[in-house]
Amino acid sequence: MRNIDVAQFQESVTRIATFGAVGVAATCTHWLVSLGLAEGVGAPAQLANVSGFAVAVLVSFFGHHHLTFRSKESARRTFPRFVVVALSGLAASAALIAGLDGLGAPTWLQLTAAPAIIPVATYVANRFWVF
Repeated sequence: MRNIDVAQFQESVTRIATFGAVGVAATCTHWLVSLGLAEGVGAPAQLANVSGFAVAVLVSFFGHHHLTFRSKESARRTFPRFVVVALSGLAASAALIAGLDGLGAPTWLQLTAAPAIIPVATYVANRFWVF
């Protein structure tokens, strides 16, 4: 059995917990903006989702850059990669919303399911490619 480096393990647990906290903040931002636009002003679900996503990307990038991964690399270098990961998440989110809409799911469910499912893949991409 391999010896576990306790400090490395603790760092990983802290990073995942911080990723979760930043993700929750970004997800809440995404959800509140998109739901507010869809239910509050009648914006179509896809437009509301994209708008919520755009605001949440900024919350997510700065939170992950400074808190989760404590990147020493410049934002100028990491932001483009982050955007690629985020846009991939958006595409998956849009596909999920379209599928749920096609099944007749209510808007609130469409806009809740998407940001609840995407984060696992984005953690891996951010951890090993972006930061």
